[in-house]
Amino acid sequence: MNNEFEKLENKIEKEFRIVKGDSLSTLEIPKSEFVIEGMIAKNTFSILAGNPANCKSWVLLELAKALGTGTAFFDKFEVPKKLNVLYIDEESSLSEIKRRWFMLNSPNCNVSFMSLQNFRLDNNFNREELKGIIREQGFEFIIFDSLRDIWMGDENSSRDVQLLVNGFKELIQEGTTILVSHHLRKETFGGTSDLSQKIRGSGALLSSLDGLIALETTKKNEDLFELNFSPLKLREGKLLPNFRVNLTEIGDKMEFQYVGEVEDATKRLERAKIAIKEVLSEGEKYQSEIIEILIPHGHTTPTLNRAFKEMKESDEFSQRVGERRRIYLGLKE
Repeated sequence: MNNEFEKLENKIEKEFRIVKGDSLSTLEIPKSEFVIEGMIAKNTFSILAGNPANCKSWVLLELAKALGTGTAFFDKFEVPKKLNVLYIDEESSLSEIKRRWFMLNSPNCNVSFMSLQNFRLDNNFNREELKGIIREQGFEFIIFDSLRDIWMGDENSSRDVQLLVNGFKELIQEGTTILVSHHLRKETFGGTSDLSQKIRGSGALLSSLDGLIALETTKKNEDLFELNFSPLKLREGKLLPNFRVNLTEIGDKMEFQYVGEVEDATKRLERAKIAIKEVLSEGEKYQSEIIEILIPHGHTTPTLNRAFKEMKESDEFSQRVGERRRIYLGLKE
C-alpha cells in the first residue's frame, strides 16, 4: 500500500519554486508598486478605520479626486499616475455625493460613482457582476464606503472574515486595488491605546489586511476639523509616519490642508509622563491644575488622563488630601 502511494506521489508534477539566498542578487524581481508611497500598495486590500462621523467619507472623496486626476493627495503625497477609480457608496445618496464632491471643488476626472445599489460582496451574483464591470471599464482602484454596508457576515467570526477577504482577493485578481472604510470599536475606560487593536471584528481581519490606516478626528470649532492619520500596517515598503491634516469649511467649499508629522500615541503618552514629573518636581499640585499647565504646551487632556492613570497604577505618586478635599499629587522619593 505504501509503495503504491509513493509511486503515485512521484507522478505528481512538482511546481514549487525554491530560490537559494545567494542567487537573489542575480534575479530581476519587479519592485513593489504603490498607489501612494508608504500608504497603499498596488493590487492590495486596505482599510481606512475611524469612529462614526469622523470625516472618513470626506477623506475617501479627496483620495478619489487625487487618484482620478493624478495629483498629490492632500497636496503632499505623490500619486505616481492617474487611475480609473470606482467609488461604491452604500451609505449616501447620489445627491449627497454630488453635494460633497462639488464642495471639494473636484474637477472632471476618472472617478465614477455607484450609490445605494444594494451591492453585497458576499452575494456571488453581485461579486461576479462587479468583476465584469472592472474588466469592461478598466477600474484600477475601488473604494467601498463602508464595510458594514457591503457585507452581511459576522465580523467577529474568523470563518466569515476569511470569506470576506477571499471575496476582495477575487476582485484584486482582476487588476484593481481596494480601500474600504470601517469603524473602530467604541473607546472604553482603560481601553488599549493601540489603534490597530481597536479595529472592529475578529483578529483575522487585521492579520489579513495588506494595509491599515487609522483616522482620529477632533472638531476644533464649527468650521474646522483636525484629522490625525496613523498608517499602521503595510505589507510592502516603509510606512509613512503619523501625520495631521486640517479640514476646513470655507463658505460652500471644504478644503484639506496638510499640517505635518505628529507623534504616535505611545510617544505622546511617554512625553506626557515626563512633563507631569517636571511639573511635580516644583512641588505638589492637584491633577486638574497640572492639566491646565500642560495643555498650552501641546498635550491633550485624554493623553494626560491616561498618563495619570498609568502612573497611579505603577504607584509613582504620593497623595495628600488638602483644602476642599482636593487630592494633591507629589513624586515619591
